[in-house]
Amino acid sequence: MIKQNKIWLKKNSYEKKFGSKFPPSYPNETVIKLCTSKRLSGISTNIFKKNFKVIEIGCFAGNNLRFFIENKIQCFGSEINKEMAQLCQDNLKRLKLKPPLVKIGVNEKINYNNNLFNMLVSINTIHYSFKDGLVKAVKEYSRVLKKGGIAIIETPNIDHTIVKNSKFIDDFHFKWGPSGFRKNSDMGFINNEKKFMNILKKFFKKVEINYKIENYKKFKMSNYVFVCQK
Repeated sequence: MIKQNKIWLKKNSYEKKFGSKFPPSYPNETVIKLCTSKRLSGISTNIFKKNFKVIEIGCFAGNNLRFFIENKIQCFGSEINKEMAQLCQDNLKRLKLKPPLVKIGVNEKINYNNNLFNMLVSINTIHYSFKDGLVKAVKEYSRVLKKGGIAIIETPNIDHTIVKNSKFIDDFHFKWGPSGFRKNSDMGFINNEKKFMNILKKFFKKVEINYKIENYKKFKMSNYVFVCQK
């Protein structure tokens, strides 16, 4: 994961060649649903209770933090380097929102205190840790959560177009296949569902697995959505 901090830059962080004029600016719909409704998951919490605190790992452009800011919920971010942290803050300012504190950190080393947050959000971030680093990441996610805190972790599964086009090396270890600045980077895609569930259960008392699939003509997004309670 540490090597990734040198390749993630503002200029390559979102795909202008496909028509994007701005970084992502709207929240992940799954995060909103899981945070505001008990209909989808057996693990839920009240995000509107007093002193509720949320951290997003890999907060990117602040699009998910936007949801919490607009609902006046205390939120914090973690990004891989100063440039990406600044991207988050600049994009939120563009949206006329006050940016939260964003600290520099990675999956395996989150620069916040133990037992601090009621919720952790990780959207397409945990797979930047691979092999043993993936275990360290899960441990870190648990460490910063309070007892009873919830982690929402979304990450591609083996049916995702990106994973299918990547090279399998070993359990939780692929080489990124598609072109671009990540090509040949080490990735921790989840190829062994049962094994990863057992890792999660070492650090969380409740673990739920969900599936999110969007199948388009040119691209398939097939993701796991893990909901875990410490």
